[in-house]
Amino acid sequence: MKVDSTDNLIIGAGVSGLSLSYYLKNSTLKNTLIEKSGAIGGNCKTIDDNGFYYDIGGHRFYTKNVELENDIRELLGDDLLKVGRKSSIYVNNKFVNYPLQLLNSLRAFSFPYIFVVLSGYFYTKTFKRKVKVITFEDWVSKQFGKILYKTFFKGYSEKVWGLKCNELTADFAAERIRTLTLWKAIKDIVFKYKNEASLVKTFLYPRFGFGMIPVAFEQRIKSEDKIIKNTVVTKIIHSDNKIRSVELSDNSVLDVQNIVNTVDFEAIVTTFEPSAPKEVIEASKRLVYRDLIIAHVKLDREILTDNLWIYFPGEDEVIARLHEPKNWSKDLSPEDKTSVVIEIFAFKGKGIWNKSEDEILEIVYSELTSKLKLFKTEEIIEGKVIKVEKAYPIYTNGYKDNLKIINDYFSRFDNFYNIGRSASFKYTSTDFYILMGKELARALTSNKEFNSKDVLLEGVYAEE
Repeated sequence: MKVDSTDNLIIGAGVSGLSLSYYLKNSTLKNTLIEKSGAIGGNCKTIDDNGFYYDIGGHRFYTKNVELENDIRELLGDDLLKVGRKSSIYVNNKFVNYPLQLLNSLRAFSFPYIFVVLSGYFYTKTFKRKVKVITFEDWVSKQFGKILYKTFFKGYSEKVWGLKCNELTADFAAERIRTLTLWKAIKDIVFKYKNEASLVKTFLYPRFGFGMIPVAFEQRIKSEDKIIKNTVVTKIIHSDNKIRSVELSDNSVLDVQNIVNTVDFEAIVTTFEPSAPKEVIEASKRLVYRDLIIAHVKLDREILTDNLWIYFPGEDEVIARLHEPKNWSKDLSPEDKTSVVIEIFAFKGKGIWNKSEDEILEIVYSELTSKLKLFKTEEIIEGKVIKVEKAYPIYTNGYKDNLKIINDYFSRFDNFYNIGRSASFKYTSTDFYILMGKELARALTSNKEFNSKDVLLEGVYAEE
C-alpha cells in the first residue's frame, strides 16, 4: 500500500475545489484534488459534442464582488463576453417575454385577468399581513397573491423540485426571488424594467462555455499539485478531533494536514473511521437533492430563437427549461448550425430517470416539434442525454435540523472544511462557490478561522 502526504486534500475537482487550489498557487502548501469522474469542473463543465459546446445547464457569471470579477477577467481576458439577458415563458400556449412587458404580456393575458391579479394582490397585502409564513407557497402567495402564484410559480416550482410547494420551505422562495415583488413587476411591465433590480439584465460569460473557468483554474495551479481522477475517498481516518489520513479507491493512503470537502454529505460521513454517529449518517440521508436530465439536440438551422432561456411552467410539458448556447456565445455552435439544451428535473430511480436515452429523446423531440412547434423533425441532426445526480439541494421541511446535526459533528474536527454547493447544501450563484475557495485559501495561509456562512451571506442571492 503506497503512503504519501499532502497539506490539503480536496475532495471534488469542481469549481470550488479548483478555485481553492488556484488561490493557493502562491503558497508553499501542497494540494491534492480527488475527483470521482474522469473530468474536472463538476456541474460547471462544458461539453464538446463534436464542435457543438454546451454547459450542464446554463451558467452565467455575475457577482457584486469587484475583486472576484477582476480575478475572472484576468483569467479569461478577451474570452470573457458581456451578454444581455432575454428570456421567455410559455403560458396559455403563448411565448411571452420575461421579465413581463405590458403589450407583450397581453398576448397571453387579458385585461380582466390582470385586474383580478392586482385585486388579489392588494387583498393579500391588506387583509393577510399577519399570515404565518412557513412554506414556499405561503411566501409567494403573500408576496404576489394566489392567482399569480398559481400561474407563474406553482407549476414550474413543483416541476423543478418534484415536491408540492407546501413541502418546500419559505427559505427557498426568500432566497431565489427575495427582491422581486409584484410592485416591482408592475413597474417592470410599465417601464420595461429600466430602473429595477429584480433580475440581472447582463452578465459575463466565457466565449467557449462556462467550463473555461474551471479549466483556467486547473491550468494555473502549482505544477506540484495533483488532480487524481476516477478516484474516491473510501476512508477518512481520525483521532483526537483531527483528521489524520485518508484511504483512496486506488488503495493508496494520504496523510493530511487538512481535508476540504466539496461533495454531498452522505458520501462523506459514511467514510469516517471511527464511524460517525448513527444520527449523523441518518441526517445526511434525510437531505434531499434533485437530479437533472440534460438533453442536447443539434439542429440544422442557423438559429432557433433570440432567447437565452425559455421556461415551461405547465404540467403538460416534461421539459422545464431550454437554452440555446449560440445565443450566449456564437462560438458555441458552427456558423450555420445551432443546438438547444433541454433540462428535465427528476429523482434518480423514478419515472423518466429510468428511461433510456432513446426514450427520453423521443419525448423531447415530440414536445419540441409536435406540441410546441419550435422546429421541424427534419431539422434534427442528433441528440444526446446526460444524467446528473444530486444536481440541486432541496430545502424540505426539517432540512435545517438535519444540517445542524451534520455540521455539529464536523465542527469537532479543527482541520475539516466544507465548501461548494453540495457541501454547504446551499443553492446560490456560482460566484459564491468560487469565493468560498478564495476565502478558505486566505484562511489556510494566514491561520485565520473560516466560516462558509460568512461567504454565503445567509439568505442573500447575488441575482437581485
